[in-house]
Amino acid sequence: MLTGDDHAAIAALYARYNHLADGDDPAAYGDCYIETGSLRSNGRLIGESRAEIESFRRTVMDRPGARRICRSTSGSRTTAPIV
Repeated sequence: MLTGDDHAAIAALYARYNHLADGDDPAAYGDCYIETGSLRSNGRLIGESRAEIESFRRTVMDRPGARRICRSTSGSRTTAPIV
């Protein structure tokens, strides 16, 4: 069973992940994952390691017209152009 501290740590990681997903620090974004972590989006495998996830982060920030999509801890969704 998760403790209150566990829930707080998970919420803090989720907030950090969302904040860094909109940022320009792929290494810090990668630090949200364990070394052997994986990332999927809409069922598509994005990366199977922290290094692949960081590489994806660098690539997506360079795409023309790329959009940021983040969910709050309550599940609401927002989008905005990456500038």
